[in-house]
Amino acid sequence: MPVMLVVLFWSKIVSYLFTFFHIKYNKRKEFYYYQALGVSKTALWMISLLLDFVIFSVSMYITNRIYHA
Repeated sequence: MPVMLVVLFWSKIVSYLFTFFHIKYNKRKEFYYYQALGVSKTALWMISLLLDFVIFSVSMYITNRIYHA
């Protein structure tokens, strides 16, 4: 695995942490709409982060395959 992909991976993880703490402390009152629909904060976080990470991982894989082709 090239060094650049490792750097991208860890920068993605760090950006997840920054985003999580920013939303947790500054945007916490904006989840009421989803709670009224019956969707929990945990479900929102898990779905959005998992989907984003899958898209990121697939794009890293494709980039790695193209780069080494």
